[in-house]
Amino acid sequence: ETTDTASAATSKPAGIFRHSKFRHVYGKAAKRERCYDNIRVTTNSGDAQTALCAVNPFYLAIITDAVGGGSFLVLPLDRFGRVDRDPPLVAGHRAPVLDIQWCPHNDHCIASASEDCTAKLWLIGRDLFDGGRPLTQCHRELAGHNRRVSLLVWHPTASMVLLTAGADNRVLVWNADRQLVMREIAFPDAVLSCSFSWTGARFVCACRDRLARLVDARTGRVMTECRMHSGGKPVQVVCLRDGRVFSTGFADSSGGRQLALWDGDSLASIDRRNLDDFGSSGVLLPLYDPDVGLLYLAGRGDCAVRYYELTDESPHLHYLGVYRGAEPLRGVGAMPKRGLEVGACEIGRLYLVGQRGLCQPISFTVPRRCEQFQPDLYPDTRAPASAIGAEDWLAGAEEQPLLMPVTPNNHQLVLQQQWKQNSLNATYSSNKAAAPIATYLSSSSRRSSPPLARLSDRVDRLADTVRLLAAEGADLRSRVARLEAAAAAAAAGNQHNADDKMVEDDEKDGSFESDDFLTAES
Repeated sequence: ETTDTASAATSKPAGIFRHSKFRHVYGKAAKRERCYDNIRVTTNSGDAQTALCAVNPFYLAIITDAVGGGSFLVLPLDRFGRVDRDPPLVAGHRAPVLDIQWCPHNDHCIASASEDCTAKLWLIGRDLFDGGRPLTQCHRELAGHNRRVSLLVWHPTASMVLLTAGADNRVLVWNADRQLVMREIAFPDAVLSCSFSWTGARFVCACRDRLARLVDARTGRVMTECRMHSGGKPVQVVCLRDGRVFSTGFADSSGGRQLALWDGDSLASIDRRNLDDFGSSGVLLPLYDPDVGLLYLAGRGDCAVRYYELTDESPHLHYLGVYRGAEPLRGVGAMPKRGLEVGACEIGRLYLVGQRGLCQPISFTVPRRCEQFQPDLYPDTRAPASAIGAEDWLAGAEEQPLLMPVTPNNHQLVLQQQWKQNSLNATYSSNKAAAPIATYLSSSSRRSSPPLARLSDRVDRLADTVRLLAAEGADLRSRVARLEAAAAAAAAGNQHNADDKMVEDDEKDGSFESDDFLTAES
């Protein structure tokens, strides 16, 4: 990376080095027994040049080849080795699948886009891996395009808001849970890449006509547009956390690959540089880590993954290193921070899918001598919960993504508790609906409160639960008493009726005179 080194050297005086805790980050491939092999990776990448792979803390999903339809493979992360001959497939599309994306608010929900003009939502459970039969019944079907759907993007904060882009030159913003199109946006040409801003108020998309557009996500109004790269191959865009936009493309004059940084409000150019790799022609797929500002670039057909650090000061983009593998890259997926081995200083993990069917995890680690947890490497990360409802977001409400602390102690706890925030079953009436979730996941409140205060809060919540259960128990006991009294009264009434009937039967038989009997009794 001679271009990056030269630009960095000219921006600072000699003898002064830029301080960065990620300067010595290195990538290490997992051993063969910790990889996934014998995967029939699809050869149909579509116009959008998607990653073909998606991963979360529970599952790994890869688009596969299928005969007579479309399917993708879903594997639990702990199921290493060779994939079975009949793997657990999600096979509900009638044409090849072009893109898959896990829902950021529910780790068991995945969306897929296909050439059959539909996008579908699937709920992944253990029955997919234990039953041995493919999953063909989707949870929701989104049918709004009249040509193939090639791109999916989940909203970062709103519950079940999904963006789909198709070859009909339209972008649809869905309330996926209700299967309702909230906004339809028409473009002069097909959208090949798209990314939401940090809060999801707008998005940037790159079209086939070589223009990138900044769009208001609620109204569909195009705010500004520009030509980011002069080359004719697809451009990939990513919205950064600070509002800027990063893009990868090609230069028309030299044909080499380019990296560029843009202002998020006007799409004015901030920085641009060429990569000195004229022998490579694959599209660079950017994978952005908003927590620490790292950017991984995986080239389609390359054997290398470059990684950079983004800063506010010039030259903005700092080259850190490169991981070189042995097999050309076909697809790539990035693990969220919630699924990393934080105790081993792992700050990133990519799942590289090779052309020969091998999916290999690549761990990026910061070398530290101390074996204890390093909190300075792990700022707050996105929590698996939505901050706002779809209707509220469309009405104009705007919220920051919910964040959670990353520590070895509560890392797995939050994963186990996320079923409470299942966005598929939640009902949102206002922005206040997310307040309990924000209180539970907020890092500021948890880190600023001493342990005794947090313990007192837990005791108060348990006491409230006990009081509620006691009240329900008293109500149940009173209901049981009333039922027992009613049953006793009914039994006494039946016995009285039986005695009367016995006397009536004896009188009919004439076995004794009723008057003499009554006199004797008296």
